[in-house]
Amino acid sequence: MPFILFIGSGLLDAIINHVQKNYVTTENSNAYLITGFLSAATIGLMLLGIQFIRGKQTFALKNLVAGILVGIPNYFSIWCLVKFLKQNQTEQLLTILNLKLKLFFII
Repeated sequence: MPFILFIGSGLLDAIINHVQKNYVTTENSNAYLITGFLSAATIGLMLLGIQFIRGKQTFALKNLVAGILVGIPNYFSIWCLVKFLKQNQTEQLLTILNLKLKLFFII
């Protein structure tokens, strides 16, 4: 699991950096983020729907509320990441993200 998290986190950072440098402008930065999160929500809802149909999942309001409460700070953390990358300070950012990943494994 730590290896998968390490590789996944690295790929996510690399993809965000690549897309931000090559495709994101000041006019479409929010559209880029909203599209990504909307795509993730759509895929998640489809998978959840399949689990509901198969009877492997039941609806609980607390799970919906928890998902929203986790999703809001997640969106704004990625929003801040893209804003920071626009300042071309990639070296400092990657250092902070790697420190965050190391702290996650310690805790």
